Amino acid sequence: LDQEEKKQSAVILKLDSKPSDQVRIHLRSHGLKWNKLREEWYGYVTDVGSLKDGIKSLEHNLEIIK
Repeated sequence: LDQEEKKQSAVILKLDSKPSDQVRIHLRSHGLKWNKLREEWYGYVTDVGSLKDGIKSLEHNLEIIK
């Protein structure tokens, strides 16, 4: 179990505007969930590079928690 947790990175993603349906599907496919109170996406991501590729056209703030 410890090895599986090390492969995943905890992330918090804040977007400047509401993402399109396609972007939301991309975020959810990477395991992110929407926090309505904090208005941010959060979760554990295995492939951060792929996540970044899907949101590179959007204004965002991606925080990787170590």
